[in-house]
Amino acid sequence: MKRIVFIGVLMAIISSCSSNKEFEITEDSIGLISKTTLLSEIETLYAQDSVVVDGASNSIDKIEVYRGQNLLFSLSPKTENPEQIGTVKVEDPRFKIKGSGISLSSTFQEIQSEMEIDKIIPTAMSASIFVKNSPFLFAIDKSNLPESIKYGFDPIEKTQVTESTPIKYFFISWE
Repeated sequence: MKRIVFIGVLMAIISSCSSNKEFEITEDSIGLISKTTLLSEIETLYAQDSVVVDGASNSIDKIEVYRGQNLLFSLSPKTENPEQIGTVKVEDPRFKIKGSGISLSSTFQEIQSEMEIDKIIPTAMSASIFVKNSPFLFAIDKSNLPESIKYGFDPIEKTQVTESTPIKYFFISWE
């Protein structure tokens, strides 16, 4: 009986460790994918999930990976080598950056306290937060910015963004 309980506990520990890694992000990986994974391997790695490939038969524009109804992430190919992953857009808040715990549920304050922000560049609808020496890129919705900078296209200072501003998008670039 003790042996059965021990085996059950051991299996629970092993499965919890693997599920944590399933939603773990590092500079070189996200979940089951590493920066050296080829786009052609995604369907095999995520065989239990829904993989949607967008593009012609000889070229891939984008791959989306769903679990049930939930979009986990989308992948785009590298510009110079279309067989390799260039950009990953994180879509599921369960994915967290190892060490910092930053996810789609995080705020600007969490990014600022865990990473060194290089610059904040506005676009039409959002502002992109570039992190020094890192493949991570975050976007915040311009509607969350003060009126004085909401409609402009000049670079934004860190002090102009409130700490509670939520992350809108989260990218990993392996270009």
